[in-house]
Amino acid sequence: MAARISRLHLYPLKSGASIDVKTAKVESDGLWGDRRMMVVDENGACLTSRRFPDLLKLHCSFEGDMIVLSARGMDAVAFSRSALDVSPYLAATIWGEDVEVLDAGDAVAKRLSDFIGHPCRLVLQGARTVRPLPERPGTVNLADTAPLLLIGTASLAELNLHLDTPVEMARFRPNIVIEGVEPFDEDQWATLRIGEVEFETMGPCDRCMVTTLDPENGDVRADNEPLATLSKRRRGEDGKPYFGQFLQPRSTGRIHAGDPVTILSRKPPPQLHPAPPSTHIIEASSPGR
Repeated sequence: MAARISRLHLYPLKSGASIDVKTAKVESDGLWGDRRMMVVDENGACLTSRRFPDLLKLHCSFEGDMIVLSARGMDAVAFSRSALDVSPYLAATIWGEDVEVLDAGDAVAKRLSDFIGHPCRLVLQGARTVRPLPERPGTVNLADTAPLLLIGTASLAELNLHLDTPVEMARFRPNIVIEGVEPFDEDQWATLRIGEVEFETMGPCDRCMVTTLDPENGDVRADNEPLATLSKRRRGEDGKPYFGQFLQPRSTGRIHAGDPVTILSRKPPPQLHPAPPSTHIIEASSPGR
């Protein structure tokens, strides 16, 4: 089978539920509609499912200009996106990085605070929300590290061979899922073309305890999988476990499920090693996008 897109996923709310889509618009800082909202505490600091697993239950839907947030156990709440364009910007932080964002309002904040059991507000990316990529030209949306994340289905299948209970792809929160390539072949990609859009890889994604959370309800696996196995089998020189490849768009356009994937250039794979038997699992710094 030739390499092609198997699935496309958007995560409108950072740490929220995914939306499966058949097509997505690629912008310079990520997919349109992907990670354009996040939850922050009273000081403007980003909150994720690492600390508040209930965020995984939050679904976003779009009805014209209205954005609707809903979850099992929470009454839905809606607000107008365009109405926020005349609102003042607020200061927020994503892992210590300052960013200007728009506030969704008190009604949304009250509903979310009650739902996760902690004072919080919903904020959105606006025209002034510009986040430079670290150590390279370009920008990123409200994701942790990079505009997009790609994983191959064969890589997950190979990982699952080493688990007593297999895990689903949703635990790793990719935007683009690829089929038709060998396990971990994506580790060696430097540049690629999907449909008519070109991408550059930014390196492997370090994984954290979010991978141990059930993507539907936030329950944590008692066996600490798949993080435990990744920490043993795909451990970087820095001690962190890695799975999946970060991407940066080199052009813009539209991609579709089923689009062919062409590898334009390759690079040496990252140096990943099995951990010594006595090595403890080391938490990755990235909180799981």
